[in-house]
Order: sequence, then C-alpha cells, then structure tokens
Amino acid sequence: MAKSRLASRARAMAGLSPRTQTREDRRPSHLAILSVTAIAGLMLAMPARAERPAQETEAYCLSCHGQPDLSMSLPGGESVPLTVSRETLDASIHSPLGIECEACHTQIKTYPHPQIEFTTRRELSRSYYLACQKCHSSNYDKSLDSMHAQVAAAGNLDAPICTDCHGAHDVQAPDQPRAKISQTCSQCHQEIFTSYKDSIHGNALIN
Repeated sequence: MAKSRLASRARAMAGLSPRTQTREDRRPSHLAILSVTAIAGLMLAMPARAERPAQETEAYCLSCHGQPDLSMSLPGGESVPLTVSRETLDASIHSPLGIECEACHTQIKTYPHPQIEFTTRRELSRSYYLACQKCHSSNYDKSLDSMHAQVAAAGNLDAPICTDCHGAHDVQAPDQPRAKISQTCSQCHQEIFTSYKDSIHGNALIN
C-alpha cells in the first residue's frame, strides 16, 4: 500500500492522474512509430560492406599508361617502360585500398607532365622511392641506418632502395608468404640464399 501511495503522489506531482498516465504510457506515439520505420529503412538501404573506392585518377592515368609498349627516352639514352596494366594494379596492395597514382607521383597532376630532368633510370628510381616516406615514415626512418643506406651514403647509387625490394606498381605484402622475405633477398644475395635454403631452417621454410 505504501508503494502505491508513493507512486500516486509522484504522478500527482507530475500533474497527471494515475489512469491518464497509464493509458498514455501504453499507447505508442506516432512519432515513435515513424522513427522506427525510418531507421529500419536506412538499415535496409545500407550496403552489407563498403565497396572499393572509385579510382578516378587511376582510370585517367591508365587511359594512356594502359597502352602496350609505351615508353620514354631519358637524356642519358636509356628507355623507360611506361605501360602499367590494370591487372598489375588490381593485384597490388595499394590500388584496392584507394591509393592512386598521384600518391607516389606527387609532381604529376595532369597532362602534359612536367619534364623529367633525370639522366638515368637509376636516378629516376631514386627520386621516386622518397615518396614511400610519406605513408611509411616509421619504416623509412628505420632504413636510414641500414647497411643498404650506408652503402648508398658512401656513393654507391646501386644500393637497394624501397622499390628494389618491394616493387613499384606491383607492391605486395612483404611477408605473405613468409618465404617471400628470403626470396626477395636472393635477388642480390643469391649465394647466401642458396646456403640458407639448404640449411635445416631454410629447408623447412622454403622447400
């Protein structure tokens, strides 16, 4: 009884009779019904998962660079292949994430492109690998005291840079499969790789 009296007093303080409040509480408002209906409609309209980002810049670049046998001559006489296939980009780790051409080719905004001042392909490659620092700053900083960086600092421009090991348009996850790390090193260190492959560790990983 005491609880009933307290509840009646609370309703009275709110300016509502017990009967009025009970009936109103049990009757769903039109606003609540409309809100639930709208939310349900939005949930049905939402895609089950995010679609791949639209690659507008990439499509623009491929309208020329998708052509076979496209190339350019550098002042030093070397020829640089410029063809990039749609399949190569699709299989890379960058393009499916929406990371497009201009993320690395930061100086190229439209056509015609700025004139290239580099004499050799190696000079050109070394200029572009610096773009990796923009997204991979932590790994880039770690590479600065590596043996490769020390050799480059000593004047050997053939010392490996990011794109020599990880690729350019065909960048893949470097450790999938795990044996890929050793196989990448074998491009320059074939003798060491052969010895490692025949060891008990290398045999378990690679063979």
